[in-house]
Amino acid sequence: MTHTFRRLRPGFTLVELLVVIAIIGILVGLLLPAVQSARAAARRMQCSNNVKQIALAAHNFESAYKSLPPWVYAKGQGGTARPMAFSSGHYLILPYMEQQPIFDQGRGHSYDVRTQGVAAFACPDDVTLMSGKFQGLALSNNTARVSVGGVPYGGTTYAINAQACQVSFVNGHPTTLNAKMASLVDGTSNTILVVERQAACYGFDFPNRGQTPNLGTGSFTFSIWARGGRHATWSPWVDGATTASNLDTVNGTATEVNRGYTWWDCPVIDSTLRNPSNFAAGPGPRSDPTFRNPFNGVPNPGGIQPSTFETGCDWRRPQAMHQGVMITGLGDGSVRSVAATINIVTFQRVCDPRDGNVLGSDWQE
Repeated sequence: MTHTFRRLRPGFTLVELLVVIAIIGILVGLLLPAVQSARAAARRMQCSNNVKQIALAAHNFESAYKSLPPWVYAKGQGGTARPMAFSSGHYLILPYMEQQPIFDQGRGHSYDVRTQGVAAFACPDDVTLMSGKFQGLALSNNTARVSVGGVPYGGTTYAINAQACQVSFVNGHPTTLNAKMASLVDGTSNTILVVERQAACYGFDFPNRGQTPNLGTGSFTFSIWARGGRHATWSPWVDGATTASNLDTVNGTATEVNRGYTWWDCPVIDSTLRNPSNFAAGPGPRSDPTFRNPFNGVPNPGGIQPSTFETGCDWRRPQAMHQGVMITGLGDGSVRSVAATINIVTFQRVCDPRDGNVLGSDWQE
């Protein structure tokens, strides 16, 4: 009998295996930053697309109504009759963002569709939103304010600039569209329409986590895309704001004009003051570095917050959601990446469409 012996192949030694594992680890370490960078770039591109949709929707609204969408709106006969419209600016542009079904469901009232999440209203880098709805601390700490029956409200990372998307108040109600393109006298390419603002903004870890001074444990704001005015019957938001009167009666007082319409949870920046003689009464001009400066011992640095996280958010300013870069939509419909290092005066001026001031060189770069 003949036996055939095959030559056995030697296996890897322990040292060789360790060398191979070490090489693989080094390669993973080299590739991981590139993968993370690619993912961050993809999220930033998605955010740019979202802002582009909003800016173009604002233009399409203007083509239809000869006015940019107002940051808040009300229309109706008054009394006990349901108003024809009682809504936010975000709600009004839904038909121009392929969201007609949500618009129709609201029947003119954004409050009635407050639990709808709109993907294009949420930046993928906003950790306080998931599928366009609030998550995290907002739901656990402020349940009644951002949800109903266990269903979260829809939030938005994108705030409308109320200085550009203005509306005329008649007897204290925002009933007259008047934000014409011609009113952007400083130029459409020099006027910001949309900025980034973290949807749930808690400040008890700002400016430094776990340190004092900070903005305080009760220091927070929300950006709810459907938050227009507050009315006891038609729009009973549970957020601490006073309520607007019926549309056929004069609304507000000397110390709270436009009562019920200006509030922290409205998805805007630079809305009208609740009290013109008290700069600190309610939400003020977030583009102004003197707003709430200081608050709870924390100075307002002004401009754009360069980085943020859920509990380290400065609600006095808009946020750069992309590693020191904020995606903005301009009056001409274009999208622009603005560095958080922009001069605070320049930023304040591009938010005011009619101040007549020359912009800084950092805007022209």
